Amino acid sequence: MSTKDLSYLIDNFTLKLDQSKDCSSLKKALETANLIKNVVNSSKWDDPNTLMELIRFTGKKIVKTSQKDLVLFNVICRMTHLVRTEAKNYRNTLEIASNTNNNTPKQSGMSTPVMGLGQSTYNSVGKLINLVELNLLQQSRIENTSRLNLKTFILQGINDFIEELENTRINIASHATDHIHSNEIIMTCGHSKTVERFLKNASRKRRFMVVITESAPSYQGHKLAAALASPDIETVVIPDSAAFAMMSRVNKVILGAHTVMANGGLITNSGAQMIAMAAKYHSTPVVVCAGLYKVSPLFPFDQDSFNTLVSPDGIFPYKDEISDQIDVLNPVCDYVGPEYVDLLVNHLGGHLPSYIYRLLQENYDDQDIVALCGKKLSALKKLKSSLSTAGIIGQKATVTKKDKKKSTDRSTEMQKKLASKLREIQNEMNPFEIQVNNKKDQVLGRKVRGESGRPAISRQQGIEKREKTLLVELDRSNKVGGIKDRRFGENNPSISYEEKMLTRFTKERQKQINKPNLYDLSDGSDNETLTHFGQNLADVDDYDNLGLDISDDDETSGAIDKRTVSNDHFGGFESVSKGSSGYSMEKGDGTKKTRAEIMQEVIAKSKMYRYERQQAREDDSLAREELDEEFNEIQSILASEGNFSSGKVFADKPQRNSTDELYDTTVRELIFDKRAKPMDRLKTEEEIAAEQKHTLEKAERHRIRRMKGIDSENIESKEDNGISGGKGVVGKKGSFVSSKKVGDDELPYTFDAPEDYNQWVELVDSYTLEQQLLIADRLRVLYHPSLSPQNKSRCENMFEVFMEHIAVLSEQDPPVPQKIIDGFAKHISDLASISPVAAGNFSRDLVVDFQSRMVKDMNQQSGTFRKYAPLASDLVRMRLLISIFSSSDKYHPVITPVILALSQYLSLSLISNGVDASKHVIICGILHEAVRLSRRYIPEVMNSLQLLMYSLLYVGDDKMGNGQFVGMFPLSNGQQKQTSKFRILVNGTESISDESGKSYTDYKMKWGWLTNEDEAIELVLGTKLALARSVLVLVEKYAQLYFAETSFPETFDPFIRMLGAFVDQCRGNKASCDIYKHALQVLDALNAIKSNFVVTKRKALELQKHKPVAIRQVAPKFDAAYSLDKHYDKFGKNNRENSVSEVEKLTKMHKKETRGAIRELRKDAMFLSQAKLTKQKEKDEIYKNKMKAAWSILETDQGEFKKEDRMNKKFKR
Repeated sequence: MSTKDLSYLIDNFTLKLDQSKDCSSLKKALETANLIKNVVNSSKWDDPNTLMELIRFTGKKIVKTSQKDLVLFNVICRMTHLVRTEAKNYRNTLEIASNTNNNTPKQSGMSTPVMGLGQSTYNSVGKLINLVELNLLQQSRIENTSRLNLKTFILQGINDFIEELENTRINIASHATDHIHSNEIIMTCGHSKTVERFLKNASRKRRFMVVITESAPSYQGHKLAAALASPDIETVVIPDSAAFAMMSRVNKVILGAHTVMANGGLITNSGAQMIAMAAKYHSTPVVVCAGLYKVSPLFPFDQDSFNTLVSPDGIFPYKDEISDQIDVLNPVCDYVGPEYVDLLVNHLGGHLPSYIYRLLQENYDDQDIVALCGKKLSALKKLKSSLSTAGIIGQKATVTKKDKKKSTDRSTEMQKKLASKLREIQNEMNPFEIQVNNKKDQVLGRKVRGESGRPAISRQQGIEKREKTLLVELDRSNKVGGIKDRRFGENNPSISYEEKMLTRFTKERQKQINKPNLYDLSDGSDNETLTHFGQNLADVDDYDNLGLDISDDDETSGAIDKRTVSNDHFGGFESVSKGSSGYSMEKGDGTKKTRAEIMQEVIAKSKMYRYERQQAREDDSLAREELDEEFNEIQSILASEGNFSSGKVFADKPQRNSTDELYDTTVRELIFDKRAKPMDRLKTEEEIAAEQKHTLEKAERHRIRRMKGIDSENIESKEDNGISGGKGVVGKKGSFVSSKKVGDDELPYTFDAPEDYNQWVELVDSYTLEQQLLIADRLRVLYHPSLSPQNKSRCENMFEVFMEHIAVLSEQDPPVPQKIIDGFAKHISDLASISPVAAGNFSRDLVVDFQSRMVKDMNQQSGTFRKYAPLASDLVRMRLLISIFSSSDKYHPVITPVILALSQYLSLSLISNGVDASKHVIICGILHEAVRLSRRYIPEVMNSLQLLMYSLLYVGDDKMGNGQFVGMFPLSNGQQKQTSKFRILVNGTESISDESGKSYTDYKMKWGWLTNEDEAIELVLGTKLALARSVLVLVEKYAQLYFAETSFPETFDPFIRMLGAFVDQCRGNKASCDIYKHALQVLDALNAIKSNFVVTKRKALELQKHKPVAIRQVAPKFDAAYSLDKHYDKFGKNNRENSVSEVEKLTKMHKKETRGAIRELRKDAMFLSQAKLTKQKEKDEIYKNKMKAAWSILETDQGEFKKEDRMNKKFKR
């Protein structure tokens, strides 16, 4: 085929593509592949390089006509890669065949290398240089392959590729059942035939629903919905704007693609980007179905790199008046980034987007991509021309037969020349090896040190030098000693071997002659041993005669005494005289005794002797005790008569006290102690949980048997199984509940785990609060997370149920016992530690709900008789969350919202009745617990406490000033009107306390104030005193919390002045009540802390004042006496005569050397760290290999054990 015919063929192909605009990607790929096949089959070419040039020529023309359609580009690149691969395989086949058929070795010599497959256009400079170095002197010419046979190979490869394209959709659809499951909701966008076949194939075995966006303005979604309706697939078409709302119910998103880019991004239908972003927000996986021919090796540099804009008339008509004032863009496709794609499905299967680089490496070549993109490989062409000019490659490098007969010296000299030329070319073609420093000025004939350098070579030399010095020191570090050869003549090369041996022998003999034991009569042997009574002293035990051995009469030893052994064991049984202490072999009637009778008699006699010895020992012990008691009396008598003087006789001998005697006694007793036995190992948490669950299940079975009247014969005793027949299980200390038969009202031992609060209510509706707590305990035991993986989700449900239940219990009126609340709180805390993430998410939802209800209630008009947030249950749960989670973190996802919500209530709510005041007091206490560790300052708490103290301890404006204190947060008009309700009149305190008969400490806040159905609480004196007492306690606690803050005087100054005015008022009155004492105590504590601060007048912050800087003048400074022969410094002064310049030189030199030393030290540190890391990796690798070997042995043994166990079970059957 001529060039003219080829151009005509390409023009017809491009015209056909332009006429069929709605042609699918697969059809374009097939048409392109058939075109390349026609070019290969009809063109005349001699080698693969010519064929690839033809394919590239064809590809350039095709790509130029449709630059946005990357499928054509992909197919052309795939074809060139296929030709290169098939030709390489064909050449390898010929080489193998020639090596098999020919037994003669190949001729060697210098020849021109053939630019075969993979060498026509080199991948990199390094590969070409390595190729030249390998084939510099030994290259052989490969015979030209048969064009017909090679064409057959290539055409077969092209046919396989075309077959792969034709079966792409079928192969992709075969993987549908692996990715689509029953009852799933799948969303897709637009119409893709690959996705259509994928869904239809999955519908044969799966039932699912497909949600299709209509993909306006083309509305291709309706076309896909109509196609999916035929196989009876449940299909829903939604507008594009409803994709985000629907995504929360979707299980999977399946998209088609026009092109898959090299970074994993997609060029796909318009609207897919919005769906992918919604899927990522809802964590919905995105699966892309695209053939391998759509995977492109190109990277998109922006979103519109490979996109096409069309007329916007379809979405915004030009007839509108506003059309001239706005710009409307209508892209054909959307670019979906790789971060939105989870899986790529092609005919090979499913791959992650990160796997695309492997597909590109296996199916594309960089040189084809660069050639089709229109770029020139200038660096490689320069390298080829340089090598050809130097004679390394090309016709000049051909070695003739005459050259082979020349001398070897000439060949060696030629090798050196070629190697030097190659190094020069390598240096010229690799500019990164040379670093050139830019010069400010160019001076002819001047050579500057450091003008250019080779950092790679310098780095390598530095590494080699450090390996010889630092690495050796590192290996020798922390090692002491070594072998130093100090043998005579070893380091003297002038002495022969015989002379060295003779000299060494002489010195050894001299050492033996001069030894100190000249008068030792022994022959120097080491075989003498010391004996005593013929027994070696080394074999004698030093403790044999100390009386520490076990006596013969030890009852626990179980041994027979010596007399019995001497008479009856081997020394007896022969002749025993009558009346002796021995045992007779005959009975009284003359018959011979049996062996059993003899041994029975021996045992009886041994026991009798042992008893006699015990009685004698006890008698001796009693006698010693009596003598010891009488010894003190005898000693006192002798001392009184003068015959015994304890001071003279025992002056030098210290008396043994009772402690010493006790120690000796204990040492003697230790001899008779038995050897300690190893304890049973402690049970793990999983084993304890499993045992407790087994105990409950066993007790439940016995309970059911008792209810049915069946006698349970297998019930073990309570000492064995640790559980009674009544209600209750083993307690923390192992206490048992008495077992007795009960009726049907007995509390069961096992329960089903409740999934929500309604099931919990049905479960515990007929039980008391104590029994409910017991049911919670048993549920925790039955569904421990270590028993089953599903128990973790059950524990998460129980956490939510118990949180709801504790809220219900907190709202009871009258309040439930504190023990019940604490019991459920402990369960909630333990369940939160099992699954902290789920507990945190649920707790955040609780806080959000509480905050929304609180804001809504504060915005409503007052006067309605109902409870307002925060309720008693809200406060209990907020306090519980602070106890469960860490409150000392700077930011915590649960505690921080709790603090913000409670602070918001303190700052926005009004205190209009006793319930509001009690809520403020309780919230201040909860926030104190929240900031107890972090000591974080909360201004809302200080404002609330100041308001409460101002309302309760108000003594009049004449004492406090006009209206409010200076420093208090301003009050609203509505709040100022409500403060008069809470006033405590000092004159009435004493009389009311006398009437009620209660002291000040008896007035406490009641939980019923929050759970009472009435909105308001009567503000009697008792209520006011309880609130005042709580406020004073909280003020003192917060003072102890913020005692180290610099702003303590300003923060607590309002409290000090209010308490001072109240104390003065009470002191002037005769009513000396307890509230006065309490207020005085808090006032003294605040003053004591304030006295530690130096109170000065605080000044407002100001900008730092600086001296004004004069504007720098730009007028030049002229020196009339300036001379070129003199040296001037940077300030324009001539200091050649002074020593300042020399000092500056030394300073510069010192700085330079310092920088160099620091640089070298850093390099040394990096080298040492790398060496240590390498050594550690080697150790880890050795350890890993050892562990692998050990594990392999253990696994083999375990396999053998299991095999043997299976065989035993098989034999038992």
